[in-house]
Amino acid sequence: MPPLRRIFIAAIVVLLLLITGTHYVFEGRRIAQLNAAIEESQALLDEKRQSVRDHQERVAFYKTQEGIEHLARERYNLVLPGERMILLRSGDASFTDTPPGGALFHPGYPDHPGASGPASGDGRAPR
Repeated sequence: MPPLRRIFIAAIVVLLLLITGTHYVFEGRRIAQLNAAIEESQALLDEKRQSVRDHQERVAFYKTQEGIEHLARERYNLVLPGERMILLRSGDASFTDTPPGGALFHPGYPDHPGASGPASGDGRAPR
């Protein structure tokens, strides 16, 4: 019977080695997946940090006088007194002088000195 005992012990040892090996393979795959998820999260975190830095720079810029002027010019189409604004539409160019108070008259607004027709506010000619 000793050979049967050796076969039985060898079978148990092989079975335990197979179970352990399979466990290590699955755990290795899981570790690789987790590492990929960490890299993806790190890339997203770096992107968000850059976005926060960009926003902080914009906030700091718009707190300055130059930033306020830039915002007024770009977003609200305002100009300083005595400056000219050139409006380009469909290939033709027109310009308006700013009045002494610094307010801008836009051709689409009903209070524009050259406006005619109903005050639709959309800048189109009346039908």
